[in-house]
Order: sequence, then C-alpha cells, then structure tokens
Amino acid sequence: MAKLLIGKSPAVTSCLRPDVPSLTSPSIPSHNPSSDHHITHLYVVGLATDFCVRASALAALQAAALAPTPWKVTVVREGCRGVDPARSEAVLKELEVAGARVVSLAVVGHELRTLAAG
Repeated sequence: MAKLLIGKSPAVTSCLRPDVPSLTSPSIPSHNPSSDHHITHLYVVGLATDFCVRASALAALQAAALAPTPWKVTVVREGCRGVDPARSEAVLKELEVAGARVVSLAVVGHELRTLAAG
C-alpha cells in the first residue's frame, strides 16, 4: 500500500531560517531514505522556485543518485512560485536537464491515484 510522507528538506529549512547554511550547499541525508521508507517518488513544491525549490530538487536528485534504489524527483509546476518569474522558468528547465520531471498538478493527481491504488 502506498503511503504519502510529507517533510521538509534542509534546503527548505534554510530558506525559512537564514542561520541554516544549507541553501548554498544542501545537506544530503546520511541514511538511505529510500530503504527506510521505500520511497519511489518525491514531489517538490514551494517558495521560491529560483532558490529553495531549486536547492531542494537538486539535493533530492543527488541523494537519489546515491541511493541503491533511486527515486523519481518531480517538481509540481503549479506548486511553485519564484521571486523572479523569468529566472523561475530557467530554473525549471535546469531541473529537467538535471533529471527532475516538471509536471502539472493534474499529472501529479493521476500519479498519486495510481500509486494509492497499488
């Protein structure tokens, strides 16, 4: 059965707390979240696309690459808002090139229903 886990990455925390230095060099979990929770998909949303979302998605891609069973990293277009709209579009393209999928909320809804159905 699929289980939805919601959490905050260190990169997200750094956007909310300037004293946390992980925005410029996001922390990668020292444990393997994929085997701890059987993660297969990770959906990224938040503010700001051109800072926190970018850092979180890149950290998630890096962690997935190191995991024995990599997970898919997906950025939800309607779930993000950037400080600079032009830069935000460039960041979404950058994330796609890095290996993340950038999809609409409708696609995510379909995927979550499919995952929940098992």
